[in-house]
Amino acid sequence: MKLKNLSTITESKRLDVNIDVKTDISGEKYNSYDSDHWDKTYFDEVTGGYVVTHKGHKFDSETGKYEKETAVILAINGYKVEMMDESDFRKRQYDIRINGIPTEIKVMNGYRNIHKRAVEASEQDATRIVYYIKFKDNHQMYNRFNNVYKTVEKINEIWFIKDNKLHYFTNKKTACQTD
Repeated sequence: MKLKNLSTITESKRLDVNIDVKTDISGEKYNSYDSDHWDKTYFDEVTGGYVVTHKGHKFDSETGKYEKETAVILAINGYKVEMMDESDFRKRQYDIRINGIPTEIKVMNGYRNIHKRAVEASEQDATRIVYYIKFKDNHQMYNRFNNVYKTVEKINEIWFIKDNKLHYFTNKKTACQTD
C-alpha cells in the first residue's frame, strides 16, 4: 500500500499514542496471517498496531485512498485492523474489523448523509462506524452523531478521522474525545 503522507501521519500521531504493556509489538500475530489470503499492509513497530488486507477486499476508486489512510491511522494508534473480503457480492458486509469488532468506514464530504451512512453500516452488520471527515462544520457533525446514537440501534461506537487524527465520539450530548 502506498500512501503519500504516511511519514507525516506517523510522526504526528506517535507522540499521542498510549501503549498498553500487554501490546504485542513483536509482530507475531501480524506475521501469522496466511499470505495466500492476506496482504500484510502496515505494521507499527512502536504500538504493535497493524493493517492486513484480504486479497478479496475492494477499494472504491474515489474513496479507497481514504479507507487506506483510516486503516493506517488506526494501526498507528495501536489497533489491529483487518480489511475484510468483499468478493461475495450477494451480501454486503462491513469493511474492516478493529481488534475483532465489525466496523464500517464511511468517507464524508458533508454532514447531511451521516445518519444514512450509519444505517447502511448497521445493515452490513457493523457495530462501530469510523467516519473519515472532509468538512469543517463540527456543530452539525456532532448533532448528526447524536442522532445516530438515538436512532441506529446496532451502532455502539462512533469514531472519526479528521485532520489525520483519530477521535472518539463518546458522549451522546456534545462531548468529543481525541486520542
